[in-house]
Amino acid sequence: MNRKFLKTQLVFLSFLALFSLTLSATDPVALMDKAAEASGGDSFKELESMVVHGNISMAQQMNGQIEMTMKESGKSKVKMTLTGNGMQMVAEQGCDGENCYDSNPMMGARLLQGQEKEQFKISNNFKAAYEWREFYKDLEYQGEAMVGERKTHKIKMKTSAGIDMTQYIDVESSLLLRMDMVTIGPMGQMNIESYFEDYKDIYKGIQYPMKSKMTMMGQEVLITFDKVEVNQPVPDSMFELPPSLKAQVQ
Repeated sequence: MNRKFLKTQLVFLSFLALFSLTLSATDPVALMDKAAEASGGDSFKELESMVVHGNISMAQQMNGQIEMTMKESGKSKVKMTLTGNGMQMVAEQGCDGENCYDSNPMMGARLLQGQEKEQFKISNNFKAAYEWREFYKDLEYQGEAMVGERKTHKIKMKTSAGIDMTQYIDVESSLLLRMDMVTIGPMGQMNIESYFEDYKDIYKGIQYPMKSKMTMMGQEVLITFDKVEVNQPVPDSMFELPPSLKAQVQ
């Protein structure tokens, strides 16, 4: 009798363990936590600044360099120097931790507002993957999907700015391979698909994609990073608003 009881108990416990594993495999919260750990986990606590250098290729044969500078407290700056078709242009986006802006030759300098501002702050926060609860909500698991030849978990969510987003997390590595979202800009809503690959360890296990591709409005933007600097001194003055915008926030 005791042996039969123990056998039954063992089967029951095995069932519970299997059931628990099945739930965690489809629980979007557990999957996001696993992705946060795979991306670098607690090493993000030591990350104070990051500067990423690379090359960018856009439509209309526009090519050039891109530099992304990020610092704690939500400070960030993206600078692109592009050449093509006999012209050169410099475009910038940045945030001083509170106010964010966009500056380019076609539209001049302007402050970002509402969802556009909040989405920029999320997209350029180097701890978003680790501190995901601060930036994403209303998670919904939507099954498995293929990204190229990789099987992924598809998770639909909203950003803290209320923007729809879908993340595709690799089943094996738990790293983000694709992200779809609806962005708000001066031209209205745009659907953007972003793909990430060639992850590298940049600091104590923190994984960063050295290649990315974005598709929007039928156009592709390709970015390849070749240098990442971590925890180098970055003055707050780098994130100051352009002079023409400072008066608007005083």
